[in-house]
Amino acid sequence: MEEVGEESIAYENLISEPSNEKAVRLFDVYDPNGGKQYIPLTIIITLVEDEDGNVVVGWHSAEDDTGEDWVRSYVEDAIDYHEENVGDWDA
Repeated sequence: MEEVGEESIAYENLISEPSNEKAVRLFDVYDPNGGKQYIPLTIIITLVEDEDGNVVVGWHSAEDDTGEDWVRSYVEDAIDYHEENVGDWDA
């Protein structure tokens, strides 16, 4: 975060415990494999252009240990996509 600037990225650490209501709500709606037996370790969210030219929220995730190079690459891409598309985003 120091390298890309805190204004460019938001980091959320969700601990999967029954007492963490925010984590429980997010894990209930999201799993890349369509089930609840696995939860992603890393999710990168940004703005992308869809096939119709509309700017939408896009994401990439990994359930495995991704490593610093993977995270760095996807974060840099996410920032680039966001900067490219934020002006056309109709939230």
